[in-house]
Amino acid sequence: MIPTTEAYVPPSYMTSTDLTYVDQYAEFGHTPTLPIDGDLEVGRHFHSKKDCSLAIRQYHINHLGLDYEVVKSDTTRIMLKCVMPQCSFRLTASERKRSGKQWVIGKLESHTCTSSVLSQDHRKLDSNVICESIKSLVEKDPSIKVNLIIAHIREKFNYTTTYKKAWIAKNKAIEEIFGNWETSYQELPRWLIALQTFNPNTVVQMETFQAVDANGNILHDFGIFHRLFWAFDPCIKGFKYCKPVVQVDGTWLYGKYKGTLLMATAQDGNDNIFPIAFAIVEDRHESIKSAYKNPENGWLDPPSRHVYCVRHIAQNFSRKFKDMDLKKQVTNMGYAMNRSSLEYYRGEIGRENLEAGRWVDNIPRPKWTQAYDDGMRWGHMTTNLAEAMNSVLKGARNLPITALVNSTYFKLVDFFVKREKKWDVVLNSGQEYTEKYFKLYIYLVHMS
Repeated sequence: MIPTTEAYVPPSYMTSTDLTYVDQYAEFGHTPTLPIDGDLEVGRHFHSKKDCSLAIRQYHINHLGLDYEVVKSDTTRIMLKCVMPQCSFRLTASERKRSGKQWVIGKLESHTCTSSVLSQDHRKLDSNVICESIKSLVEKDPSIKVNLIIAHIREKFNYTTTYKKAWIAKNKAIEEIFGNWETSYQELPRWLIALQTFNPNTVVQMETFQAVDANGNILHDFGIFHRLFWAFDPCIKGFKYCKPVVQVDGTWLYGKYKGTLLMATAQDGNDNIFPIAFAIVEDRHESIKSAYKNPENGWLDPPSRHVYCVRHIAQNFSRKFKDMDLKKQVTNMGYAMNRSSLEYYRGEIGRENLEAGRWVDNIPRPKWTQAYDDGMRWGHMTTNLAEAMNSVLKGARNLPITALVNSTYFKLVDFFVKREKKWDVVLNSGQEYTEKYFKLYIYLVHMS
């Protein structure tokens, strides 16, 4: 008999490319074993020891001033008593094998104590309880801010937890949903092999360092992750139908292990963003420069043209000269359609600040101005395409590495399925041109 395994169901974050804002408070975590304001009672069943312990903790968190300590806890029994010596509270819960290994409260004596001590936090509101409470939030958005988690806990439990405790809880939730950080590196090679097996022509290249022990001896059976490149087959095939412009941008990884996620992005004939390739590297700027300076990859300048983002030029200018009016003139200079307009804006900058004029003159004009680009930029003056993809993968930056690569796969599946349905409708309607250029054609006919 061949053993079967359950089909992998990716977390909801991985399967959507929707950029709309999700209300962080729309759906809180849910502990199904005991209502927030429910009472503990003899005979109450729980699916596991973990569920039983969480329900007991939640009961005490929601009853101001009540607390307990553990007398005994092992694989088959929990015994608790109140922290106040004069209180009669006692609770015993144990595993019942006849009930399908469910846990049952078998003995319970209620609290007879009261406490006048007021606290912003509760001893039993630890990172494990918070982790269970925020799982649904983290699954939807792994980049959720710690301050939002603190606000959620305050609203749900009426306690203000510490930043450190909320941060630990978030990372525990990420690990439980998306996998262990260390194990993820071990799983990555197998996942990449499976990706190429079931998605032929997908390109993957991973580099590792040779591992050594404390004495400098080489560990031949171990490697240390260095960097990774991957490009899915549909992205490679679709690129030839895009404008001959590629935008590359990177974003820091915010998980347990640092690095940079690079994305190469293009735009199709209908001005839709089209992702091409991804990479995880140690340094954004050096990696990008080494890529386009490599004579073997076909990106040398010439015949390609390497240009700068006008917004970044303007930001660098503003940091140096602290003049918002001149910053606008620098942007106008970059966007100027002809050289006479460019010289006008350059003159305005020079009249106000000679040093600022010399600063813009030091940047080669074909690198950042539309008037000198010979049309090779196709009107793309910023890296907005790549930054839009950054926002789609915002949450992925917080994930273990295999989950990060996984999320690019599932998000692009969603991306291509939606595009396919949309353009099937267009093609079946008999429309021959993209929506953008069809509107341009109607406009030109109207103006003629």
